[in-house]
Amino acid sequence: MRERSERTYIITSEKCKVLVVDDIHENIELVADMLKGLDVEIQKADGGAKAIELVDSFQPNIILLDLMMPQVNGWDVIKYVRASYDKSEMAIIVVSLLNNKDNIDDCYEMGVNDYICKPIIKAQLVSSVETHKENIVEPTPKASPTMVALHNKNHDNQAIFGM
Repeated sequence: MRERSERTYIITSEKCKVLVVDDIHENIELVADMLKGLDVEIQKADGGAKAIELVDSFQPNIILLDLMMPQVNGWDVIKYVRASYDKSEMAIIVVSLLNNKDNIDDCYEMGVNDYICKPIIKAQLVSSVETHKENIVEPTPKASPTMVALHNKNHDNQAIFGM
């Protein structure tokens, strides 16, 4: 007899929210186009300042972030996000031309969830977004005791009645 999983889930109809950040409009549109077909709500920011504005108002689940932008750069955005949200609450996926090991290591140390080097490979971007979408949007340990009891009761009824 298989043991029942104790993982709980939030029941929600909200789509995963993705914030695409780059100072080059064509890059934003390219990334947004690559994400078509995924069940995500996309918001676009044309730089770091706009991204910081949208972090609190849009509250994305995933941020696809360029690093090299004028004024407020990607590193500033990472610092801002990680001051309030941990990796399990808001995923940051860097999408950058910078591909040296030290830069990538620094970003992971700052708290990014993933790092994709440009030119972007669509399969890699989609895989990363899907992985983080599952890890952040669906599973959660914050279900209320009532939801857990209802979930367990339904699960028990399904086992008893063969549902």
